[in-house]
Amino acid sequence: AVAYGLDHDAAILGITKNAADILGVSDRLGTLTKGKEATLIVADGDVLEVATHVKRAFISGREIDLSNKQTELEKKYREKYRQSEAGGTR
Repeated sequence: AVAYGLDHDAAILGITKNAADILGVSDRLGTLTKGKEATLIVADGDVLEVATHVKRAFISGREIDLSNKQTELEKKYREKYRQSEAGGTR
């Protein structure tokens, strides 16, 4: 929606506080407030940008394992590429 003109702050509210209000769970979710569940993500950039990567995620205060087949393959082939560059072959 931001790409089509929605204000950035309004978009963030739309996926956090306003969504919790609509779903009737704003008493425990939607904002970072003392007493609410610690459900949040840590990213390397703006969460509304497609190029941003989520680095860590927490649901109800517990960290979630974000690894999957694609992340493991990425690590494998990045290392393989790094080794081929170090060895002078491509």
